[in-house]
Amino acid sequence: SGRAAITRRKVASASDASQSEQTRQAKINTAKVSLQEARSLLIEARASVESLEAARKKANADVKEAEKHRRETEERFEQARVAAKDAARSARSIAADAEGAAKAVEVAKHSVERAAKELEKLFGQ
Repeated sequence: SGRAAITRRKVASASDASQSEQTRQAKINTAKVSLQEARSLLIEARASVESLEAARKKANADVKEAEKHRRETEERFEQARVAAKDAARSARSIAADAEGAAKAVEVAKHSVERAAKELEKLFGQ
């Protein structure tokens, strides 16, 4: 009976050891799978970072190009604004000159009419 108890304990101990080893192997296998999944996720994350970095660089280049076009457009607008202002000033000056010339024509016309009347009077005498 004592020997049987010892044998039962040895069998139970061996069974416990076998159970422990199976549990350990199961944990190792689970850890290996987790490690492989983590490596796969790391590879995907690195690829995503590279893709996003390329997109960021392109976006920055696009911003730089858009800013350049904006500055060029603003410069052209400023040049056009100045040209329009100069053209308006020139048009006002020409209009003033034309008005002055029209008045001079009227004055000259009246002078011609008076001179013609004066000449007629002289011939008529």
